[in-house]
This record gives sequence, structure tokens and C-alpha cells, in this order.
Amino acid sequence: MKLRDRSSFFPIVFVVLNTLFSFAHFAVAQGVSPQTGTTLFQGGSFLNFNSVFLGREKLRIDGQEAEDPQNRDVFVNVFPLNWGWGFWHDHQILISIPLVRKDLDFTGPGGGRTTGLGGSGVGDIFVLYKHRFLRLDRAGGTTQVAFTVGPKLPIGSTKELDQEGKLLPPPLQPGSGSTDVLFAVAGSHVIQKFTVNVSSTYKLNTEGAQNLKQGNLFELRSLINYRSWQAPFPGPELWLGPIFSYEVLQRDRVNGVPTVNSGGRQLFTGLFILFDPKPDWLFNFNIEFPVVQDLNGIQLGLKPRISFGIIKQLFFGS
Repeated sequence: MKLRDRSSFFPIVFVVLNTLFSFAHFAVAQGVSPQTGTTLFQGGSFLNFNSVFLGREKLRIDGQEAEDPQNRDVFVNVFPLNWGWGFWHDHQILISIPLVRKDLDFTGPGGGRTTGLGGSGVGDIFVLYKHRFLRLDRAGGTTQVAFTVGPKLPIGSTKELDQEGKLLPPPLQPGSGSTDVLFAVAGSHVIQKFTVNVSSTYKLNTEGAQNLKQGNLFELRSLINYRSWQAPFPGPELWLGPIFSYEVLQRDRVNGVPTVNSGGRQLFTGLFILFDPKPDWLFNFNIEFPVVQDLNGIQLGLKPRISFGIIKQLFFGS
């Protein structure tokens, strides 16, 4: 990595990255079922390892594409390890510990290219409680609704340095330094081979490292699954279907003052695939494309979001 012009670069880092890293909840798995409104059975458990790719590129001014003289590109790779446990009927916990890598590439005033500027390490941990409070079964289907609540705890590093020994800004740190709270309600409606999932999530952020408070996040998400292939038990099953995600992010604050170049609204759509080769193994793949980006002020646009992983179902019970 070669760092050439910090004075012009670091104020712009907040413009580039703050919105992106508020979507860490994207890396948190729902569990081993294609139904988001359900919980694990009592004693049921799973381990899930994902690889999530996020990024930003193409400068936008008030939501419209504009030329970027610094040709900035952001790459974020999150490797969340998720463990879920149905400790009681209709009650579940989920712990998510991510490994995070953040890189920023840009061109300095002299034309030299700086690559790989950023930090890596263990990120902040999610500890979530989920309770299914409604279940209506019927012939050929079921309707289930659950709520999720829990904190994001600031165990990730906020002290990473660049090659000059200077502290990197918060968006390039693996951790945030803030204790945040996530609230969500999710429902699933099954009709034969189709499952309609709808969820609403609100993430309340507090002030973290270097006096940065990321804007609170609201997400409305829909996932429609179709079981396109089902072999006789214990043969494989395959689910696939479209994803829709509408997200609203409030402005960030630094020292309590709102930042102009932060926050906005965006709409993603994409594809979900879940493959079950045998009863206790699952493989998942998601890709989501930004189709609407109504961003405040000057920010980089969002790249497609990609996630894939493996889930192993376990059992802890008598």
C-alpha cells in the first residue's frame, strides 16, 4: 500500500464509507429454514459460515452519477460465523461473530494509485433473541410470525493504523466502537411449494469510536421462495426466488452534528438460492442489485451485494 495525500483523502473517507458499513445485519443468517418467521425446534442448533461481499463505486451527487477524479473503489468482505440454538419451544438465540476486511483504493492528486487502505480483524458481535409468537397451521401450509431483538456489542478493533502509524478513520476499522440494538419482526406464509417471507428491521445506533454515530437503519425486506425440486426423503431439495429490500438510513453524526453527505434510501432486488443435499446440510447463495439509490449529498454508489455459505444443523437436547 502506498499512501500519498492524506489531507485530501481522509475527510472524504466518511463520504465514501459510512453508509456501507451500516448494512452489517446483511451478513447475519436467518437460520436453517427458508422461512424467516419460524424458530428452531427445542434442542435444535446450527452452525453457519458465510462469505459476504459489499462495496461502493461511482460517485453520486444527490443520487445522480458524477465523475470521480479520485476513481475511488471500496471493497468489504465479511466472514460471519453464526451459531443458533432453539433453547426452548418457540425461543431461539443467535450469536454472530464476523471477520471483517475493508479496503479502499483511490487515485491521488499526483496520479498515483493507492490500494488496500483499510483494516481487518474481528468485527462487532451480534447477540440476538428470537421468539415465534404466532403459528397457524393448516392443510398444505402454515403462517408464522416472530420477533427478534438484541445488541451489537463493540468487540471489534477500532485502533487499526495505516503504514504511517496514524489511526485509520472509523469506516475503515473492523469494529465500530458503538453498542447498537437491532429490532425485527418477520413473518412467513407457506402455500404448497411457495413461501412468502416479509420482515421489517430497525437498527438503533449509538455513538462509537472517534465520536461517530452512524445513522439509524430501517429495512423492509421480502423473500419469495419456490421449492423447485424435492426428491423423496432424505433426498435433496432446492429453493429459489426473488429478493426485494427497501432501506432507509438516517444521516450520520460526528460530535453530535449531522453530516450532509450521509444517509439516504435505496432499493435492492435479486435472487435467493437454498440447496439442501440432505437433511442436516444447507448451502445458500444470495445476490442483490441496487436498482434505486437516492443518496444524500456526495456519496459513492452501492455495488451488488453477494453472500454465500454453508449451514450444518446440530442437535443439543436430551
